[in-house]
Amino acid sequence: MIASMAALPELDASRCLNQPLDKRGCTRCVDICPAQALVWDEKSPLPHMVRDRCTACDGCVAICPGDAWQDQGVDAEAIVARAATRSAAGARVLRVACSAAQGAGYDVTIPCHGGWDALLFAAIAAEGIAKLALYGLAACDRCPRRFGMQLLRQDEAQYAALSRGMEVVVAIDSAPAAPATASNNHDRTLSSRRHFFRRLLPTLAYGAAATVAQLDRPTPTAEPGEEEEQARPLRQRLFLRALERLQPSFTPVPASPLLPLGAVQCDDRCTACAECVTICPTDALGLRRFGARQILELQPDRCIGCNFCVDGCPESAIHPLPAIALPALLMQQARPLQMILGERQQKGENDGGD
Repeated sequence: MIASMAALPELDASRCLNQPLDKRGCTRCVDICPAQALVWDEKSPLPHMVRDRCTACDGCVAICPGDAWQDQGVDAEAIVARAATRSAAGARVLRVACSAAQGAGYDVTIPCHGGWDALLFAAIAAEGIAKLALYGLAACDRCPRRFGMQLLRQDEAQYAALSRGMEVVVAIDSAPAAPATASNNHDRTLSSRRHFFRRLLPTLAYGAAATVAQLDRPTPTAEPGEEEEQARPLRQRLFLRALERLQPSFTPVPASPLLPLGAVQCDDRCTACAECVTICPTDALGLRRFGARQILELQPDRCIGCNFCVDGCPESAIHPLPAIALPALLMQQARPLQMILGERQQKGENDGGD
C-alpha cells in the first residue's frame, strides 16, 4: 500500500513560488480547488486553506508547480517504482484504488484519484505499463472527498494533449472490472508473458534506432547536480527522467496551467535589465555576454510555465509560447531568445551613430 488516510494537504511555504516575490504570482491551486477551500489572505502572498471546506481531493497537490502543497499519504516516486516492478514482472496493467474502492488485490492504493496529473501518467507509461486501471471512482458522489472524478477528467484531457508528442502512452481505464483473483492469476500471467514477448522485438528495434539517433544529437551540457535536480517540481522531475523512453516527437504539445512545462520567446524590446532572470523561480532564464552584447537564454528543461517573466518584464518583451516541443527538453542546452546590444551600441544607435 502506498497511501494512508492522512490529514489534509499541508502548505510548505518555503516552496511556494509566491514567497520570494512577496506578491501573488501563481494562482493555480486556488483556481483549481473544486471545494473553494483555498483563498487569499490579504496580508500574505500565500494561499490560505479553509480547513472545514477542504475534502482532501489532492487537486492542489497535483497542480502545484513548486511542490508547495504536500500530502504525506501520496508518494508519486513510489507509484512509479511500483509500475516499474510490475512491468519487470511481465504485467502491463497497474491497478490503482482510491480510499473508496472495495475489496483487495490492488497494486497501489492512494487517498483520492483527484491527485493524478498528466506528467505522472506519462512517467508510468515510460515504465512499460500499457493500461492504468483506476478503482473506486463509482463511489465519488458518496465519498467525503467527492471531487476525484471531476479532477480526473481534467487530467485525462490534459494527458491526451500531452501524449500527442509521445510515442509511448498508457490507456487510462476509469471504470475497470474487479481486480484479478487467485483463480485466474495463472491465465493472466501467461497472457502477460505472451504480450511481453510480442513487444520484445519492436522494443529491441527501437533501441537500435535510438543508438543511431544518439550519434546526431548535440552534445548535452553537464548533468544537473543533485541540488538542482531536487529543486525541480517532483512531477516534472519524474517526467524528465522518463522522457527519452517516451520517444518524444516534434508534434507540438499545448502549453497549459495544468502542466509544469512551458516556453517563452522574446522580442527586440528587451534591454537586458535582467528582471526576468531575477524573478524566474527555476533559473530557466539567464544572460550571457557575447562580446559587447548580451544574449538572453532559456533552459527549456527548467521552465515550468509560471509566466512570472512574462508578467514581470518592464518592457513587455517576453511572451509565452502556445505550445512546447518535447524533444527540446532532452537537449539540456540553453536556447538563445534575443541578442541585446550593449549600452554603448544602444546609445550610438539612438544618437544616429554607426
